[in-house]
Amino acid sequence: MIELTRSYTKRCVDLAVSIRLLLAEDRIVPATVVARALIETIGIACLFLNDMGRLIAAGDRTRVMLALSAFYAGFKGRSVQPVNVMDGIRYLGQIDKEYVEYLDKKYGVFTRFVELLRQSDEKYRNPKFPGDAIDSKTNEIKMDG
Repeated sequence: MIELTRSYTKRCVDLAVSIRLLLAEDRIVPATVVARALIETIGIACLFLNDMGRLIAAGDRTRVMLALSAFYAGFKGRSVQPVNVMDGIRYLGQIDKEYVEYLDKKYGVFTRFVELLRQSDEKYRNPKFPGDAIDSKTNEIKMDG
């Protein structure tokens, strides 16, 4: 488990260094592709840490080992299925949503921003917030009407 955690961290550092090198050469498109890989790696790493922490706290050794196998050695079409990268992306979306809601409760910044949008432009009058403002499958902003 520690080895996998460290490998995610090392992979993130390697991807970030690669992005900087590509940007230094003005290679925007490949840097963007590598940036997507970085985001996916961060998402899977966060999901891994969350799942392992939750399962260890529950004391379910069998489920810990099954989840660890899926993250570490899952292979499509085999007995141990891999964790889907989109699960990691959705988990990052969940973390972001919770953080925005926390900040909004504490400072009211997002609510004020939405109010200003509603006042300034008709197409922003009725956004669906909080909760499902952005569709996690299509990444589109949802609006009423």
